[in-house]
Amino acid sequence: MPQPTSIRNLSELNEAIHQLKQQKKEMESTIAFKWEILQEQYPVLIKNTIFKKYPILKKGNILITLLGIPAIQQNVEKWLLKAGTKAENLVDKWIDYLLNKKESNTSV
Repeated sequence: MPQPTSIRNLSELNEAIHQLKQQKKEMESTIAFKWEILQEQYPVLIKNTIFKKYPILKKGNILITLLGIPAIQQNVEKWLLKAGTKAENLVDKWIDYLLNKKESNTSV
């Protein structure tokens, strides 16, 4: 990042504003590019993390072979999405229950 300089007149101020806007655009495009790369690499990162944590799932295992089939991957993704939705609903209900219980205890 460049060192701040003293601005002596309006034209230097306009030039500094222009440079800052250019830097902003460059940073936004860099962040967008890196975000796209992260989204593309996310499944690989998750897979590598799981394999490091559970070495029994190394290559050649039947589970890995099955998870490599696209149809099974899609079904697992659907199942995980449904399970996540159900878990979210359960947590919401539990929080509502706790809040209602607390309100009924305080109103007595």
